[in-house]
Amino acid sequence: MAEIAANTNVHGGAAADQRVKRMIASDEAETARPIERSAGPGVQPDFAAHHGHGEPSPWVSMYLGGVDAGGAVLDVACGSGRHLRLALSHGHTAVGVDRTLDGVADLVSRDGVTLIEADLENGRPWPLASRRFAGVIVTNYLWRPILPDIIGAVARDGLLIYETFAQGHERFGRPSNPDFLLAPGELLDSVRGHLVPIAYECVTLTASKRVVQRMAAVARDHRWLIDPPASLISRNSDAANRDTSCSSCCRLTRRRNRR
Repeated sequence: MAEIAANTNVHGGAAADQRVKRMIASDEAETARPIERSAGPGVQPDFAAHHGHGEPSPWVSMYLGGVDAGGAVLDVACGSGRHLRLALSHGHTAVGVDRTLDGVADLVSRDGVTLIEADLENGRPWPLASRRFAGVIVTNYLWRPILPDIIGAVARDGLLIYETFAQGHERFGRPSNPDFLLAPGELLDSVRGHLVPIAYECVTLTASKRVVQRMAAVARDHRWLIDPPASLISRNSDAANRDTSCSSCCRLTRRRNRR
């Protein structure tokens, strides 16, 4: 395990260690503190089961084809690595970052994978400041202070795939704290001026009892800006689980846009 910076550990073999050493400035003056092992504020303990376990998100699976062949994919708050594994199965190299890597221990020695153990919520610098990725994936995770870093990690021809809980979900249970629920239109607002949304939904998923916002957005040189993908909605395996009416956050967004 290579110590790169305080509270940041990198796994993935000597080559991966050298790559990350070159891209992360180590603050040797700081004393490393133990990494917390519980689910952080962005992923609350009582709904951590939604975070990074089981089958890949249908939304991620649907839009991962927008990542250039062989391009590097970053999975933020990677959990048990379901989307790291999906990226690898599509021939991509993959970088996973999370405050604990217990769920991806089996990937530590796998070729094409770099794993970074870092607390993203302690106010320290973003651990991938100089890296840009062909694809960036975030699911079931929201920590607003690092949203600009996540968006900035998308390469000029890259793609961001984001899906997480939204206001309206509180009627189903936790998370119910607004700190961990996207406000109406917030996901779209977060990329304005930086990325172009190709697809966006604010929906109630009735089978899993979740309200989510989800988006696929591309950078200025992405091929989908001149050659958009065919409609992918019919391929979405959870399409039948959507509420037939827009969720409350969608209705609020429409009212706001009409003002």
